[in-house]
Amino acid sequence: MLDFISLVFLGIAGIIAGIVYGFFKCALSYFKAFNYSFNRKYSLKTKAKLGEPAAEKYFFNKQYEDLSNTYESAKSINSGNILMLKSQLNTKSYFTYYRVKTGQKVIYILGNLINVICVSIHFLIVTIISMPIYLFYFIVLCGEKFKFKRGKIGGVCPRCLTRFDIPYYICPKCGRIHKMLTPGPYGIIKRRCKCKEVIPCTNLGGRFKLKAICPVCGGDIESRESSPLCIPVVGPGSSGKTSFIYSTINTLRDCISRERKWNIEFLNENCGDKIKKSLESFKKGIPPEKSDNSHTEVYNIFINSSRFFNEKLLYFYDIGGEYFNSRANIRTQKHYKYIEGLIFVIDPLCMARGEKYIKKNESVKGRFRDINIHDFIDRFILALREINQIQPKKLITIPAAIVINKMDLFGYNGPIEDFLREMGEDALIKKFEYNFASYKFFSCSLFPYEETAAAEVVKWILGETNSEFEFLEKGKHGSVRSV
Repeated sequence: MLDFISLVFLGIAGIIAGIVYGFFKCALSYFKAFNYSFNRKYSLKTKAKLGEPAAEKYFFNKQYEDLSNTYESAKSINSGNILMLKSQLNTKSYFTYYRVKTGQKVIYILGNLINVICVSIHFLIVTIISMPIYLFYFIVLCGEKFKFKRGKIGGVCPRCLTRFDIPYYICPKCGRIHKMLTPGPYGIIKRRCKCKEVIPCTNLGGRFKLKAICPVCGGDIESRESSPLCIPVVGPGSSGKTSFIYSTINTLRDCISRERKWNIEFLNENCGDKIKKSLESFKKGIPPEKSDNSHTEVYNIFINSSRFFNEKLLYFYDIGGEYFNSRANIRTQKHYKYIEGLIFVIDPLCMARGEKYIKKNESVKGRFRDINIHDFIDRFILALREINQIQPKKLITIPAAIVINKMDLFGYNGPIEDFLREMGEDALIKKFEYNFASYKFFSCSLFPYEETAAAEVVKWILGETNSEFEFLEKGKHGSVRSV
């Protein structure tokens, strides 16, 4: 009888204690789990994907990662509590036995219910807080993407010739490299570097003012998130490519910029001093040094105007004509994958009938060169098609300006295409007609140097490469003479 009374009273007391214990453990488990997840200061997803040296914002990725981890951890804590209670079942005490058994049942049943309720409330809170942040992020990201797409903004390394969206940026205080300085989990407008320095992570916020390096070779990038216009100048050796580029730079700086009210600026002070010094000699009739055939020389010029959507950065590529002697060499030039235009500089002294037109000029006879201009053009066009994977039946959409150089030696004043036909070079004209959707022939004389010999070429090629340059009416072909 006494055992029965003990069983009833101690059992009831044990059940009540078990309910209180189980409820307490269930309520506590979710908050213990949340504390564990919250104390990890970074999101595993963000670290694995980006791993930037910056402080991560909580309400971007981590809040939902904590939500998931908290729910799973709370279930694990409840399972652990049940196992711990199981070890206390080996007892003769009615109170302890019923307290443990009741506590296990309460934790198992009520624990899952409390977890569902807590995780629902947790989800609702973080979602209400996160929605305005995501909306702001979406607006900023769309603004960035619109500006980049509308302005055709990008980066091009002048050393390794790699093209990219944005470069790696360097913290001005500690020198840490930020590989993805864009709106995201580290900040939408600005982010805080590990050294506590606050740096912008949008173009509109002034990101382009930071020091930048190439993502591939690590060389300095000074393009300021401008719109690149990449135009290689190609031609056989000694055709006058480098002289033509300097004539182009001189024309842009001294004539076209004043006519169009553009602001012209060199890439940096060292680059500007080098070009200015060469231009002074160039205007005196001293031609620039012959381009090296071991690497591509890049000439950069910033062009800005109040009428432009974004600042432009011209890239003129120059390499020794010997580099075009094989398709394998041409294919190694990365920039042919993303160029906006082409300028061919052709020396008429390479043409088969060239000597016939300047017989009286004895000083020029020794300058005729044994170069097959047709093989050169065929080789380059074939390599260009291979690089850009353009089928033979399709026209190349890259606009091409064909400059017949050194025309001052011939004294010819008519249309340049007529001159080519008189020289028996109808096949040369056909090569461009059958391969390019947009092309134009120009004649050019670089003497005297003070005249803007390259003006018409520059206006046409810029107008074809970007709609913000408005000079001449666009057309598939034609001829312009500039002497």
